[in-house]
Amino acid sequence: MSEELRHACFELARVTNWDMTPVDTAAIQTLSDSFYEIAMDQESASLNIDTALLAQAVGYLAHAHAIPPMQNDTSWFYNMLIAVFEITRPNRFVPDDKPFLKEMLYDIAESLSAC
Repeated sequence: MSEELRHACFELARVTNWDMTPVDTAAIQTLSDSFYEIAMDQESASLNIDTALLAQAVGYLAHAHAIPPMQNDTSWFYNMLIAVFEITRPNRFVPDDKPFLKEMLYDIAESLSAC
């Protein structure tokens, strides 16, 4: 069990359940556990996806895509996690995708250099 991944999932659950009124910590923990299970299903030795990389991906999604109205919905998380790993650890490459992948690579490099 990865504490780093557990923490990232809890932060994600906290962000998606943020409200102006108090939110039950047990509800946040339950959602966090759901996120953790979904993330762990993506662990793959053959694609070099380990718990450390999963924690980074969950953290990225918490910062870039999680918003309070999502609350207990986990389908967005599953779909986004699959998309992130399809880009970072493709299990199939189609030459027609090369221009788009190059564009993403360029844009990501530009964003990183601006940080």
